[in-house]
Amino acid sequence: MNPEMFVYTLVVALIGMTTVFVGLTLLSLMMLLLRRIFGSEVGARPTPTPIKGSVVQNGSDHRWVIAAAAVFLEEETAEGNRSAAGWTPEPIGAGGEWYTRSRV
Repeated sequence: MNPEMFVYTLVVALIGMTTVFVGLTLLSLMMLLLRRIFGSEVGARPTPTPIKGSVVQNGSDHRWVIAAAAVFLEEETAEGNRSAAGWTPEPIGAGGEWYTRSRV
């Protein structure tokens, strides 16, 4: 390998990485400055309070786990039914128009 070309490649890579890190540092400093100007409560959301006596308040609602497991098992069994048949155009008559076959 040509030594001059290798040095040129290293210099270009170094300049590129330096540019990226300087840009990220400036972005980080700008975000820090904006946070100090506007305060850290920008975009803060109030925490919802659960309804008294609800299942969620008691901490015993695990129905989402059953639903997630059912969806996972359904997707796993449907894996073989999926089709990735490609689009195959076929000419219609002598005009050169094209149409697609049904993929179902």
